[in-house]
Amino acid sequence: MVILAVLLPIAACVLIPIWMKKKGKGKNTFIRILVGVACALPLMILFSALSDVTMTDEEKEAKRVSDSIRMVEQQRKDFIKDSTKAEEKRKADSIEAERNKPLKSEWIDRSWTDEMTDEENVSMTLTSDNYFEFDFPYNGGTRLKIDVRYRKQDGNQVLLSVNRGQLMETTSYQKNEVVVRFDDDAPMRFTTNEPADHSSNLLFLNNPRKFINRAKTANKILIQVPTYDNGQPTFSFEPAEPLKWSH
Repeated sequence: MVILAVLLPIAACVLIPIWMKKKGKGKNTFIRILVGVACALPLMILFSALSDVTMTDEEKEAKRVSDSIRMVEQQRKDFIKDSTKAEEKRKADSIEAERNKPLKSEWIDRSWTDEMTDEENVSMTLTSDNYFEFDFPYNGGTRLKIDVRYRKQDGNQVLLSVNRGQLMETTSYQKNEVVVRFDDDAPMRFTTNEPADHSSNLLFLNNPRKFINRAKTANKILIQVPTYDNGQPTFSFEPAEPLKWSH
């Protein structure tokens, strides 16, 4: 029955166009082939139905088992696919949660000796608890770092820097100021200068002593910085202890 279901429709597709050509029926080959296919389709449907009817109980059971196996296999593949997607999403969510997790702020001290003068230099750095997603090419999470340092030739200095992005300095034609708020105090405004090497991710605060004196007692610091093409984000710092500075 299965062989007939295959061979007879094929024979119809081949023989009917040949018969039509001999009888002069059909205007062209395409029409004759189309008629042959149209005649073969009912035969395919008929033999397919007869095949199901004439199947023995053993054949029906074998077909049922085969269909069940195919269904279970498809369900297994779908389950693996869904599980893989779920695992990938879980990992992505975990990474994002870790990135959003606030850092434990802590003033980190560092000291080094100038090889030319043998003078000791010291610094204290603090990294922001929060971060911002800047536009391309600075995407990837931007944090602000405070660097309080002392060098004999420069005295006390306060530097602000970002790991990604550009900061805008104060100029005669652009009043780009850094706004700082300690605890619940009124905001303070600081003008800035760029470094000697013109690094665009770094600024020096003018009047560093004013910043240092207040940071020595502050439990929370908010700093709003002017950036290039990314507005004026406000970075938050909540160190475990205030700045310890004796220079």
